[in-house]
Amino acid sequence: MRTYAMIKAKRALDKAEAQRKLQAAREQFLLLPETEKVDLRVCQMQDLLTEISDSSLDAIVSDPPEECARFYGELAELAATALKPRGTLAVTCGQGHLPQVLAEMAEHIPYRWTMCYLAVDQAVQVWDSNVSTSWKPLLVFGRGQKWMGDVVKGDMEKLVERLTEPGMLVCDPFLGPGEIAVACVNLTRRIIGCDADKSRVEKARARTTLARRSDPRVCGRAVAFL
Repeated sequence: MRTYAMIKAKRALDKAEAQRKLQAAREQFLLLPETEKVDLRVCQMQDLLTEISDSSLDAIVSDPPEECARFYGELAELAATALKPRGTLAVTCGQGHLPQVLAEMAEHIPYRWTMCYLAVDQAVQVWDSNVSTSWKPLLVFGRGQKWMGDVVKGDMEKLVERLTEPGMLVCDPFLGPGEIAVACVNLTRRIIGCDADKSRVEKARARTTLARRSDPRVCGRAVAFL
């Protein structure tokens, strides 16, 4: 019969082993060439994901702008090929587009859950629906096995940490100002991303460069804003 002391000891061993693996993954990340840690390009989402080798990405995590709603179905189709068998696709979506986006994406990749991305102290007025809202859906697809809660409070770094592990290869095909890219650097994840706007990519590169100059073994906010 297993006693409470035995169960407690087993949990302590499991925690120590998890910490050991975490530290080993971070140390391995530090040894990688800089070009393998961060790869940010000026191109379209379709161009990036078709260039990536099949079954090579651990996760795709992105916060696309509203005007990219028409690309969600194509993103899911490309992600189904680019992701590893246990990979994860997580993407925010405006609530007004939710029914259409969910239906289009679920045709190509298994639906897992809808998380709540909560904007701290920031309410948005949706005039067409007469709604004031401070959160947006974050759709999660794929067969990723990492345990996750379903509420993230306005911090992409918390989201990346929730969905991925150190050393994993993460892709953001709608890079924007590079918030997810910086989160990946801070958390010792490899990041590959793109944006069609050259100025956005340049800003993201500058932010990740500053983040890499700090100690990447510390999971803090090396660069919040630039």
